[in-house]
Amino acid sequence: MDPSYRDRGLGTLLLRELVTIANENGLDRVMVEIVAEKEETARKAAEAIGFVQAGRLPGHAKDLDGHPRDIILLEMPLGKWLEWWDPHF
Repeated sequence: MDPSYRDRGLGTLLLRELVTIANENGLDRVMVEIVAEKEETARKAAEAIGFVQAGRLPGHAKDLDGHPRDIILLEMPLGKWLEWWDPHF
């Protein structure tokens, strides 16, 4: 996200909307891939609304300098779990 729009809750709002649409369309879960150490704000936003770490892929991404970075896989189960976890979704 453009730095001038950060810290306004827009990323969290977009994640919530994505989860709502996925749930309304009968999906079982939503998966998100995060580059470790480079997208910590996105990881924290996803975890704050209920995403949990489902796995880690060591060295599966490279930064702009060519250094390997891990990919963190986050998932959010939908359906009844979502209703239990956050009835306001």
